[in-house]
Amino acid sequence: MSEVLLDSEARERIQSDTSATLFVEAGAGSGKTHALVDRVTTLVLRDGVPLRRIAAVTFTEKAGAELRDRLRVEFEKARKGPARALADAALDDLDSASIGTLHSFAQQLLLAHPIEAGLPPLIDVLDEVGSSVAFEERWAELQQQVLDDDSIAEPLLLAMAVGVELKHLRSLARLFGNDWDLIAERVLVDPPELVSMPDLSGLVAAAAQIGGVAESCLDPEDRLLPRVQQIRELGVMLDAATDQETQLAILQTFRGLKVGRIGRKENWPDVNQVRGDCTEVVDVAGSLVELLLDACLRHLSHWIADRVLESARLRREEGRLEFHDLLVLARDLLRREPSVRAALQERFERLLLDEFQDTDPIQIELAVRIAGGAEADADDWRDVEVPAGRLFVVGDPKQSIYRFRRANIATYLTAQDLLGETVALTTNFRTVSPILDWINTVFGSLIQPHEAAQPSYQSLAPHRAGPSANPPRVPEPQPTDVSGDQLSLLGDLFEDSSADAVGDLATVLPFRRSSDEPAPPPLQTYDESVSGPAVTILGAEPHGDLPRAQASVLREREATDVAAVVEQALTEGWLVYDDRTQAWRPGEAGDIAVLVPARTSLPFLEDALDRADIPYRAEASSLVYQTAEVRDLLACARALGDPSDQLALVTALRSPLFGCGDDDLYVWKRSGGSFTLTAPVPDGLLTHPVGEAMEWLRRTHYAARWLTPSEVLAKIVTDRRMLEVAAIGPRARDAWRRVRFVVDQARAWSEVEHGGLRSYLAWAAH
Repeated sequence: MSEVLLDSEARERIQSDTSATLFVEAGAGSGKTHALVDRVTTLVLRDGVPLRRIAAVTFTEKAGAELRDRLRVEFEKARKGPARALADAALDDLDSASIGTLHSFAQQLLLAHPIEAGLPPLIDVLDEVGSSVAFEERWAELQQQVLDDDSIAEPLLLAMAVGVELKHLRSLARLFGNDWDLIAERVLVDPPELVSMPDLSGLVAAAAQIGGVAESCLDPEDRLLPRVQQIRELGVMLDAATDQETQLAILQTFRGLKVGRIGRKENWPDVNQVRGDCTEVVDVAGSLVELLLDACLRHLSHWIADRVLESARLRREEGRLEFHDLLVLARDLLRREPSVRAALQERFERLLLDEFQDTDPIQIELAVRIAGGAEADADDWRDVEVPAGRLFVVGDPKQSIYRFRRANIATYLTAQDLLGETVALTTNFRTVSPILDWINTVFGSLIQPHEAAQPSYQSLAPHRAGPSANPPRVPEPQPTDVSGDQLSLLGDLFEDSSADAVGDLATVLPFRRSSDEPAPPPLQTYDESVSGPAVTILGAEPHGDLPRAQASVLREREATDVAAVVEQALTEGWLVYDDRTQAWRPGEAGDIAVLVPARTSLPFLEDALDRADIPYRAEASSLVYQTAEVRDLLACARALGDPSDQLALVTALRSPLFGCGDDDLYVWKRSGGSFTLTAPVPDGLLTHPVGEAMEWLRRTHYAARWLTPSEVLAKIVTDRRMLEVAAIGPRARDAWRRVRFVVDQARAWSEVEHGGLRSYLAWAAH
């Protein structure tokens, strides 16, 4: 590809125009970290801005560490030139420079001004495990208050009668806790009205009217007649009911009636009219239930919101803060304290924000108020005037995916319009041209601009070509243990097509090479037509034998298709670029990753990959607790923590930890054995597999009273030889990694909570 970049002017301006506030739209793989490094080095080495007066906010700690490392390299290089003194000063400041995540930046602000923020001089910031434990403690207390508070007894009982459970209130409390700063303006605006049953007279009258039509039915066997009679009877019962719980139960029965197309027209004066009247009554009953449920939930939401705000206030007073507390308290500090804004404006001459599209909207308000200084006292940050050059923002609206972290594309677009001139980095250094051609064609058609909701698609220009017709030969890799490799979901062969014919791109490949097909040509003769497709799409042509299959069948077939493509890619040697050797080579299992939208599809995919004998590993901590070895470990721990939990005990006995078969359990039970840890072992069964297992469980149960949860788990792993048993499996290292992760998580939980085994297991269940 050409060395003259299409966006070279934008890159030059990012590096040299430090007097302007710039909003950089940086596409994927466009070298934005390099652009940030260039900007900072220019500020320090050319403009003489001390590094300690620059704040760079990154999305992750890893990104911050990478930025810091790259700056160190550039400053070391600069020590050999005329800017040596400035480079030396920057290197001295680098380790303490304000380069890190938004939360660490907010914590830095609060630690510098604790009194003004209403905090004690020393604060403790809870990590993810600590925050999770703290929420469980708050919920346990809140749950007790919910059940004891007479002021919400009526709405609670009515809501539970409609299907609301305590777990739903728990979810509500967690959601409120994650966004507690929005409660006052969105939940507590008006006090909830008293919960009362809506007027039911209209429904009673309509049910009676429908019941009168029953006499006109000519056939007592007509299927519509029982429905008409049921509606009449429910109306009579509703009219006679005197308490709200009974009325609500009747409305729920109304709501569940199905009418559809039952009834024959020759048996009724107007069967369509009767059906319509019945359906209308059912709909009215449903509307009344929803109206009452809405009133109950508003009341309960108001009650929970009050207590969530109280919890946030207590955390501030005690100085035990969670991540979201840092952002809110830092923002509130800057809103009300002009002296703090002035001090921070003096301290931070320049602010650089990375991955702006993925962070909380509070980030931009913090940056704007710091840049604006003492005069930035407007109620709305959009009205703050930012001096030119103080802000530098990098983002990509196409990559805005963290809605659950309050990332808001509208905030991104607003900031882009208000803060400065937009420049775009469009050259992609990461992806080869065939893939980018496909991406530009498809998403250029799919992504259409909508005001304040969706920006237009910015095409990416490739800097790398695909594999050439004669790529250099790469030595065949030596056989290695690939049990830790991971895989990626692939899609379809890119074929010539018009820009608007997106469907033409979805040509499904044959999945397996049959035995009579020729083997792939030697690597040195590969070109793009035989080196593997750039993009492969599964599902472009649906399976004709699955018109209305069950979801499980569809997931199984989908997983089989994915495994087949992975197998094809490995068998045929689809080419990948190796950064270490700077050359193309046949792909390996470790070059592939499969992204799943939800955990429900994971077991099917694992089975399909196992059948194809493809090594894999499951990433993400949320998936770890779903794996077989971790389920077995926690089942054993539950049996130790609660001797009355017979289900956990039997599950543990049947697991590889003890290896008891159903025949062993049958003999144990028939011989007088009990599935209770405290029960004695029958004579003659001490050497039975179940007897030996029960004896170990009983001893460990008593020993666990003096052990932390992590020590209990570690004892199970050691005594039951979990690591050794896993070694005979196809993915031993994955199993070891998952088991160690769970033990480490239990240790982290103990350091925060100092609780017992049962408390830990309750936490792990969520």
